[in-house]
Amino acid sequence: MKQTLYGLVLFAFCMSSVMAEPWPLAPTGDAHKIFTAYGQFAENTGGSGFHFHEGIDISAADGENVLAVNAGKIEEMTATASADKYSQFITISLTTSPNIGWAFGHLRFSINPATGITWVVGDSVSVGDEIGVVDKLDAGSIFSHLHWEYVNDSDGGWSAAGTRPPALNGDPLEFASPATDTKKPTVTEIHYRDGDDEGVPNAKYHTTVVDSKKVLYGNIDIVVRGEEQFSTSFSIPLSIQSIEFKVDGPANIVKQVLEEFTGTFINSPGSFGKFRSAGLAQVIYEHDDTVKSNQDLLTGATNKFYYILTNKDDDNDLELSDSDRYWNTDINDNPSFKWNAKDVTGVSANAAKHTLNSKFNDGVYKIDVVAKDEAANTNIVFENEIILDNWHPHVKKVEIGSPVKYLAEWTKNGADNDLIFITTKKEFLGVGEHPITIEFTEPVTESALPTLNIDSFTMAVMLSTTEVANKKKTWEGILTLTASDNTHDGEKVLTIEGKDLALNSLDGAPGSIAIRDSTGVFQDTDNGANKDALHKINIDTQPPVVTLNVSTTL
Repeated sequence: MKQTLYGLVLFAFCMSSVMAEPWPLAPTGDAHKIFTAYGQFAENTGGSGFHFHEGIDISAADGENVLAVNAGKIEEMTATASADKYSQFITISLTTSPNIGWAFGHLRFSINPATGITWVVGDSVSVGDEIGVVDKLDAGSIFSHLHWEYVNDSDGGWSAAGTRPPALNGDPLEFASPATDTKKPTVTEIHYRDGDDEGVPNAKYHTTVVDSKKVLYGNIDIVVRGEEQFSTSFSIPLSIQSIEFKVDGPANIVKQVLEEFTGTFINSPGSFGKFRSAGLAQVIYEHDDTVKSNQDLLTGATNKFYYILTNKDDDNDLELSDSDRYWNTDINDNPSFKWNAKDVTGVSANAAKHTLNSKFNDGVYKIDVVAKDEAANTNIVFENEIILDNWHPHVKKVEIGSPVKYLAEWTKNGADNDLIFITTKKEFLGVGEHPITIEFTEPVTESALPTLNIDSFTMAVMLSTTEVANKKKTWEGILTLTASDNTHDGEKVLTIEGKDLALNSLDGAPGSIAIRDSTGVFQDTDNGANKDALHKINIDTQPPVVTLNVSTTL
């Protein structure tokens, strides 16, 4: 039975409209250029790591007027860099919902026309009031822009609304009107990293390629590079708000949906489950010596975003422990073991002993990636094929004759899942054509066709298959025995050779099947010299000679 594994990562968004707000820069009825997106990879000052960007940065000229987007009250004003990461930061609550509001950073405060002095906490604000002007030189601001953020008074009150650590409450683009975006996000790269190398600078990536497909094994994190552009008019690469992936292959792959930033962290607009951990950004963004997310603070043109699609456990919350998760490709087929189950540290407690008890049999799998933005523009951007290769192949079953005269196979030995070899039928093969069926544990390659040789036969039995490419596990041939040639009578050994899709040779002694260790090296005590010579058949093409002795008495 073939099922499908799905994953949804990054910033789950809700398109329900709680409120529609004008833009905070003129013209307020037009969409503006976004320099940094909500939830985007953002580097901490001083090179101390990275975090999620908790609002959007709108490109604006120094001195450009900043306008209130709602009627409400000023709840917070800071004017020193030590108070938060902005020199001047202002928060305005909504008259209709006083526990939520909008915050604006990187500006100089303006004059309240009603009082003739600078705005102060407690002042009432109307839509369109000039609350400040963009300050290019504000602390932490390298490029001229306005930081616009959706905030609330929970988790520390209004005084904590603009301070570290970052708090993600909702994407302003869900509320800004208009927020026209017809450009689809793109994904341009896909990488496969060792799932145990989370957060390691010199992380190991799987680079072996056979037949244009990456060869994977063990614990795998799927990492993709993707970007979004806010409409066709603005070319700065921005972070993608949602990525869905699925793994489609031959084995028992369990359907799984991952939805990040839901539950206790990010809820639909207005419900405010506050997310306040900068360290959680590492669960989503990959940043190592090989694959490095990058924030371009000067022009934004070289922004790079690499997303780890497989960091997810079984709940709907984003947690630091999710970084321990990965696609466990050699996990056994116990129904209680999830595709992203974590092995016990130092012990592969959940690992399959061989491909027959694996949840993911060796073979070709297709990785599909679908990207979405905050406007629900969808792009199916990847259909990438890979080869899973945790074991050497071996012959699972040989069947000869019609009706069957010979049948032998390797099967699982009860609860311990060891392999045992069982010969179910072994009858004499006589004159005629005897169909042969050989089933391998995984697809074998056509670039090195499998062969079958039988003792005393000078020619190999020709094997062929009707199965489609990359799924050729079952091969067939014909053994022809004639009455005119009795040189083959007796017990004969079948010798079978072949290679899997990753070009590993056959393991001829599956009782000690070759399996990769944690470093990717195959470990095996006996592989039968890369040949299966375990099958023995009985041939008898000549009837017995009857000698009749007659005694004559005269």
